[in-house]
Amino acid sequence: MAEHSLTLTNCQFLSLTGVTNVGSFDDNQIVLDTVQGPLFLRGENLHITQLNLEQGIVSVEGNKITSLEYRPQHQRLKDKSRRVFDRLLR
Repeated sequence: MAEHSLTLTNCQFLSLTGVTNVGSFDDNQIVLDTVQGPLFLRGENLHITQLNLEQGIVSVEGNKITSLEYRPQHQRLKDKSRRVFDRLLR
């Protein structure tokens, strides 16, 4: 299994490794699929500032990151990934 880590700095900057997919995102919530299972990030004015799924690296910035919640691994997000990439490519 690939390594997964996260570093939260001042509740505003989050760096993650081991990310396999972006399920959905908006200003208040980002849903990521990681090697440890789905991860729900909640906060204010959230933005993905770095995205490299080949290396599994994601960086997020926001006014305040208020919660990080892992869900059971069987709740994978791959069915939603096409919607995210369709939005990015518009």
